[in-house]
Amino acid sequence: MSVCFILPGCFATSQGYSDLRGEIASLRTVISQMQSNQADLGVTMQELNGSMIALTEKLDVSKENTSLLAQKMDDMESNFNARMDNLSVQLSGQPQKQQPAPSHIYDIAYNDYVKNHLELASVGFRNYLSRYPQGELAEKAQYYLAETLYKLKDNANALDAYEKFIRLYPRSQFVQSAKKNYNELLGLKPDKKKDEENKPVKKDEGSQLKDGKQKEENKKPQTAEPKPDPKPAEKRKPAIQISPESGSR
Repeated sequence: MSVCFILPGCFATSQGYSDLRGEIASLRTVISQMQSNQADLGVTMQELNGSMIALTEKLDVSKENTSLLAQKMDDMESNFNARMDNLSVQLSGQPQKQQPAPSHIYDIAYNDYVKNHLELASVGFRNYLSRYPQGELAEKAQYYLAETLYKLKDNANALDAYEKFIRLYPRSQFVQSAKKNYNELLGLKPDKKKDEENKPVKKDEGSQLKDGKQKEENKKPQTAEPKPDPKPAEKRKPAIQISPESGSR
């Protein structure tokens, strides 16, 4: 009888083990599929990353080409205007004047900046910006003008140049450097409140007049007060002399 009771329990236990093994096998299958999918996803992400890098490089090259094309357009426009001016000069009979190209003006100013000829560089950058404020190289000219004035320690004009650059070109590659130097110059700017606190306090006009009168009175020589005259000595009456005749009477 004991054997009959044990066998059904054994069958139940073996059935549970077989079910667990089946579930574990199915879980392993799912995990392997997930791992394979993750590997495929990693490969896909790497491919996308490579494509993004290639696109970024192409965009940089395209940006450089666009910049060069814009510079050539500026030069062509300048040459065209120069030729028109020369034609008008020829018709008027005046001597011809050949104007340099915009990129040539910028290149000269930048070479002066690199060679630390800062005064000449500031003149060159200002010349470019005055002639071609909307030119392709106006962004760089404005930035390097601010840098030139910063190195010359012309703080007031450097502040104005940096402020104009940050306002006109907020997405420029030089904007972080410009903001750094701009904030540094703001820290060097004298604080008017502190200067006013350190100034000596001015007295009112009334108190100044009083102080002036008091000083004048102190400067005046002090005269001694006149002493009262002593009382005159009382005159004594002469003593009456009795003559002998009156005594004989």
